[in-house]
Amino acid sequence: MGNKSATELKSASPSTNATDLSFTVSNQSLNKALKILSGVVDHSQVIQILGYLKCTIQNGLLALIASNSEIEIHISIPVSDANTTDPTSFTLPCRKLFDITRTIDSDANLTIHPRESWSEISVAKTRFKLASLPVNSFPQLTKFSSEHRIQVTQNDLLHLLNRTGFAMASQDVRFFLNGMLIRLDGQKIHAVATDGHRLSLNALDQSSFSKLKTEHDASDPETTHFIVPRKTIQELRKHLQESDAPVELAIGSQHMSIVSDEIAIYSNLIDGKYPNYQKLIPRHFNHQVELSTDVLRRSINKMAILANEKFHGARFQFEADKLTISTHNVNHEEAVDELPIALTGDPIRVGFNLMYLVDILSVVATERIRINIVDVKSSVSFEEVDGNQDSLFIVMPLSI
Repeated sequence: MGNKSATELKSASPSTNATDLSFTVSNQSLNKALKILSGVVDHSQVIQILGYLKCTIQNGLLALIASNSEIEIHISIPVSDANTTDPTSFTLPCRKLFDITRTIDSDANLTIHPRESWSEISVAKTRFKLASLPVNSFPQLTKFSSEHRIQVTQNDLLHLLNRTGFAMASQDVRFFLNGMLIRLDGQKIHAVATDGHRLSLNALDQSSFSKLKTEHDASDPETTHFIVPRKTIQELRKHLQESDAPVELAIGSQHMSIVSDEIAIYSNLIDGKYPNYQKLIPRHFNHQVELSTDVLRRSINKMAILANEKFHGARFQFEADKLTISTHNVNHEEAVDELPIALTGDPIRVGFNLMYLVDILSVVATERIRINIVDVKSSVSFEEVDGNQDSLFIVMPLSI
């Protein structure tokens, strides 16, 4: 990607239409960018222009924008031999362009000649003529005034989203659950996700981020709670890297942006009121269990082989010094496993969806895990022993 910040993608107001423009771009760079951008483009769009990329040539860079009207991704890559110094914009069909780059040697260079209603792409003796659409019909998210700006490392943000995102709902009629709640309280960045059956709660403390700007009282929930759409979270999890490179979050009343040196993501926020998740957290327990995270993880993976394919249910029989996990399916196949534990409280049997536990155990980083149980009908919490005190995972039990 280009070595200039992706924030530069919005710095220009293109003033020139593509007429006699031509430029050369590395196929490797273009293909890498299109792999990212094509994840946003919905190729079954009713709105035809959303299957296209908005392309702008300026200052030796090709700025590419993909949008599905709710989320935009901006990427810039270097070009050479551009025969204009004025900002010049045009559109190209994303999927067809991506397919072209995949059929050409990665070390090749493509020469692109945009015109009013089409563009010619040539490499060696091969030429493609692609239809274009009017660039002024490409919808972009409204520029917004940020009320909060925070800088955090990509690794810390990725870690926060990975530990939380698995609990988001998908296509729930309660639209506000189809995303992740981000809450700012001045000291921490809290992330919460729930689909009504499970909940994940995590946070970054102030030592992990820099607060660049805030304009509102942190005690005001209307200005410190934001619901980020599921699709935006998914794109971030795909493109953030495990590095100490910085990323800047800017949050407004209806929009947000996440900008790094190589990519910028702009997104609508979900307009809704997130449920009071604090009421879902059990505070008092009658049974408390500690055991090895790895032993539990391996046992659940074994039990999942013969669990019901629809409900993934299993019985967990907790006794003084052992846990017996059992499951069966419609073919009357069964699996049983015993694990050593330390139980505080009376023996109890609880049912769980194994897939929910697989998701939790995939992000638990400590050697031991604690399970807090009220009764067979109340929510059960899972927490890391000697781990992050700001992390908590909650699951509703099954009736088995």
